[in-house]
Amino acid sequence: MAVEIKHNHMTYRIHYAKLNLQGDIPCLEFNSIDDLRSFIDSIVYPLKLVNEKIYLLAIDDEIIVTDNGLLVYEIFDGNINALYPFYEGVDIFIQEYSSYEEAYKVALDMREDHPLCYS
Repeated sequence: MAVEIKHNHMTYRIHYAKLNLQGDIPCLEFNSIDDLRSFIDSIVYPLKLVNEKIYLLAIDDEIIVTDNGLLVYEIFDGNINALYPFYEGVDIFIQEYSSYEEAYKVALDMREDHPLCYS
């Protein structure tokens, strides 16, 4: 008796706003985690000693603001994938800004409804 195993097809959606984007943020879809990782790789490399942009990364309720492109890459790296399995099937937002001030303003707007947003 043959047993058919069905695999759920997972689509990874990333809303990517490159630095100085004009207009709406495009939504890109990837059919595999490897394709998603390759895209993330293309965003953050080549790494520079002094980065020229700030990344705002938002996945569900997690928001990270950093100038460390390697950190952005490592979040999607298979070595720590067990720590961040939550991005499967959820929308991922990566936005690039020219300053922390801009990125933190957007992050604050994203968390406006959280009870700990304001003191």
